[in-house]
Amino acid sequence: MSELPQFCIRPLSTPEDYAACVELQRVTWGQEFTELVPPVILMLSQKVGGILAGAFSGSELAGFVYGLTGFRDGKPIHWSHMLAVRPQFEGLGIGRQLKELQRDLLLERGIESMRWTFDPLVARNAHLNYNRLGAVAIEYVPNMYGTDTGSILHSGLGTDRFVVEWSLVTPGVEKILAGTQPHLDAAVATARVVNTEEAGQAVRPVEIDLPDDPVIRIEIPNDIEKIKANSMPLGKRWHHCTKRACLWYLERNYFVAGFYKESDTGRCFYHLVKTQGADG
Repeated sequence: MSELPQFCIRPLSTPEDYAACVELQRVTWGQEFTELVPPVILMLSQKVGGILAGAFSGSELAGFVYGLTGFRDGKPIHWSHMLAVRPQFEGLGIGRQLKELQRDLLLERGIESMRWTFDPLVARNAHLNYNRLGAVAIEYVPNMYGTDTGSILHSGLGTDRFVVEWSLVTPGVEKILAGTQPHLDAAVATARVVNTEEAGQAVRPVEIDLPDDPVIRIEIPNDIEKIKANSMPLGKRWHHCTKRACLWYLERNYFVAGFYKESDTGRCFYHLVKTQGADG
């Protein structure tokens, strides 16, 4: 068990725990969410290698993480299916602490690789995955969970996802978990942005000719949910231009090497690097 100020983080194992987890799923994804994981599956999956852990503020479940363990290419691998934090507790490090507990439990079982998905347009999740955990996006999947899950989070833009891989025992991951931030090379900060253009004081998503540069940047909004609330057509434009660039580069042997936010402007970027020796 690990502790944070005001929070207790532990595995979930009782009927009361499972009921609280279901309630938090509804808070996070909405009352009409069709992909909710019920108590019986939360319980049974843990009997065959699944992990369910939560963070508590007093008796209230503030956040949880849930995943399943299986095999890929003959090796054990864990798929982390859900991570949720109650809105009033966001920004307090709960997500990272839950992922670290998940990692510790997997390493105890001899499992050294974990995968999950996240929305490429959600900057806070990109920051957590790249800069707090050291996970790396390996695939862009259009509408991975279909076009309509009933969730308030998925309304309007579908369910495009990055699949990320977290290699649990690499030196790079160990450094990031110890607090070392990824180094931002000058070549990255000045690389061409391939899906937006500046328009006065604003930035707008656009389709442009995609350059075959060794390093490029793909911009995403600082807060896609705010954009969707104010203008769904603009949110759809961000989705289209970002998806177009991601698919084009990943199909041409680029990989998503990192994510960063400019401290002075608040603009957010993935940087992609072309694999050495790849054909143009």
